[in-house]
Amino acid sequence: MKFYEDIAKELNDRGYDAETVAVSKNGISKTGIVIGKGRIRATFYPSPENSINAAVEIILKEYEKECIPKIDLKEITSWEFIKDHMQLCIQKKTDEKILKKEFLDMEMYIRVDVFTGTYKLLASIADCRFGADIDEIFSRAMARLKDNIDIMPLKDVIGYGDFPQETMPVQLVVTTKSKLHGASAICCDDLLRAIANRYESNFVILPLSIHECIISVDNEPDMETYHEMVAEVNRTHVDPIDQLTSHAYFYDRATGKITW
Repeated sequence: MKFYEDIAKELNDRGYDAETVAVSKNGISKTGIVIGKGRIRATFYPSPENSINAAVEIILKEYEKECIPKIDLKEITSWEFIKDHMQLCIQKKTDEKILKKEFLDMEMYIRVDVFTGTYKLLASIADCRFGADIDEIFSRAMARLKDNIDIMPLKDVIGYGDFPQETMPVQLVVTTKSKLHGASAICCDDLLRAIANRYESNFVILPLSIHECIISVDNEPDMETYHEMVAEVNRTHVDPIDQLTSHAYFYDRATGKITW
């Protein structure tokens, strides 16, 4: 904690109004540095691998580039603004006081795009500001998600070298066009049904992170092996803040149900 406090002190000594803040990201508490006054402020997450001075210089460089202009808080929390700037996301279940719905063993929630950043839609804002109910809010967010889903064959992302393509299972990377919070695409029933019908098969969903999933077309999968694959990716490649689950999911084409 002293590392972050020293950074805030150095920023204040240089004339910036800075302080440390605890931020919940995907259910995990993380320490950040905020600069400025008011309720809408830039938040930065310095790496402890840097020295104090190096971390300060990196923060200031980003701050000057992404400095948030004056924002009308009432405007960006109004239904008129939010309905056109919603982003459907999923994360681990949390006790955050945000607007959310259960999805499998996770939760769906709403992020609102504001300039170069986003904020999580609080349940209290939805309760007091909107004429729309929760179902309409999530329905609109789903409609925006459908327009932003991006799907590509895994082989085009990582390549299969000299392996014959016909020996490899059909695997698809599912995300969004921005490549951010793309795992939410698996909340779209129409998408999953279309993939199952396209390949006339059941399939397995492997959540690589909150940003993307892999769909592996496999009619009779060994789920234990797939669970181990997800757990191994989490251990070796994914920051805990970006992790979604430690297991895979099975999509049954006949019923349209997801189990794990």
